[in-house]
Amino acid sequence: MEVTQIQTPPEERESYSWMEEIVRRAERAYLDAGGPPVRVQLSFLPGTNLRGVDRREAGRSLAQFLLDPPGSVHSGISSVEPRNIPGPLSGHVLQLQFWSEPDPGPWQCIQAGPVEALTDEVPAAAIARRTERLPAYRNKGFDKYWLLICAPPENPACRFEDGRNFSPSTIESPFDRTFFYDGWQMFELGNRK
Repeated sequence: MEVTQIQTPPEERESYSWMEEIVRRAERAYLDAGGPPVRVQLSFLPGTNLRGVDRREAGRSLAQFLLDPPGSVHSGISSVEPRNIPGPLSGHVLQLQFWSEPDPGPWQCIQAGPVEALTDEVPAAAIARRTERLPAYRNKGFDKYWLLICAPPENPACRFEDGRNFSPSTIESPFDRTFFYDGWQMFELGNRK
């Protein structure tokens, strides 16, 4: 059985990893400064491009904002208006929420914006990529060759919403059996060509 993941384009994954890096840097700076236990959720605007943002400074600036009034942590959930976010993240944040915790809570980068619709083309592209390797697989002498296409929802690069134009039974594959799994449901895709 061959297993592959469906993922969004590299540019989106790169941008999301920068967002996560900023959140990690902010968390480290906040804890190093002795801030009280807190849980943080930061959402960036859809289509945010952080290529020109100094991620080290952005993390430091966010940590300082949470340490100082008016952003200082207190009991209850605090939401900050995006226009009040200082420093390099100004203009890139959709929402910042934080609240105190008895122990340090997770700091999360919540990806905001539209999620790609799942259409027949999404698994078909994954099948096409793996089809190139099928002759080498067949040379190994096994009786059957299955393909499992995964879109695990915990991976931001693999999130898809249900598409009206997704018809698993019509997707063709040269593998003996082909399955699509998204963490909640599994479909067998079409029949062998």
